[in-house]
Amino acid sequence: MWPFWPDESEKKEASEYVSGLEYLIAEQNSKHIFNEKKVQLPTGVRPDSMPASVRFDLYCPATRIRLGHPDVRIRRRAAMLAKLSTRISERSLANAGLRLSLLRQLARLTELAEQRFEDLGGMDKVDVAKGEDD
Repeated sequence: MWPFWPDESEKKEASEYVSGLEYLIAEQNSKHIFNEKKVQLPTGVRPDSMPASVRFDLYCPATRIRLGHPDVRIRRRAAMLAKLSTRISERSLANAGLRLSLLRQLARLTELAEQRFEDLGGMDKVDVAKGEDD
């Protein structure tokens, strides 16, 4: 978290600067950036110009455990994908940004599912078909 309180005359510039910082932080900490639009980094926004962050627990430990479970993360990501694809199809949107966001959400869901599959034993745990109905 970065505390930031611009005055009225600086709000537009401050908003652009914060958007640029958000993009840099997301780029450094994630493979996927879920913004619909391209972010143009304002002048002066460089990785070496970022202020020091303040870290703290946003969730209580019980909530973190519940929301952090791999199956819950997969379920929540799949629900988000369903909502996004519904929005695109119902409105017949040709918005490339929304479709890019959908593609990135799908890639993240695939990563989470593959990781969970491997954590549970992967292909070694899949039963070999014996030709009988189970």
